[in-house]
Amino acid sequence: MQVAEHLPTIEQALAGLYAVAERLIGARRGRPGDDLVRVLVHAEEDGDRLSRAELRNVVVTVLFAGRDTTKHQFANALALFASDPAAWELLAARPDLVPRAVDEVMRVATRQPHRHPGHGRTRTWRSRPAAA
Repeated sequence: MQVAEHLPTIEQALAGLYAVAERLIGARRGRPGDDLVRVLVHAEEDGDRLSRAELRNVVVTVLFAGRDTTKHQFANALALFASDPAAWELLAARPDLVPRAVDEVMRVATRQPHRHPGHGRTRTWRSRPAAA
């Protein structure tokens, strides 16, 4: 496949993706909250961290970055619960256990098999504690 012959389609798709990012940024601007896009918008509004184009590009990157890993991790979770219906029933009866179940699924059936063994431990960086 020659990219040049598909360039108009690629550019149109990219423009659409940028439009989605701009709508997301606009929806978060001026509203309180602590989700990632709001934090990035605040950094852009401060003026010394992210330009408008950088903000849009980071949002687009984040949208793509989590797509496959999230999809595959969710599939791993479904397979795990399909093999243990009692665990699924327990979660249905006790939704308060869901956050712990998510952590356990990530540990037992992780999509990212090369996790650092020190994950979750506090480390020191430049004489300051930093969560690993």
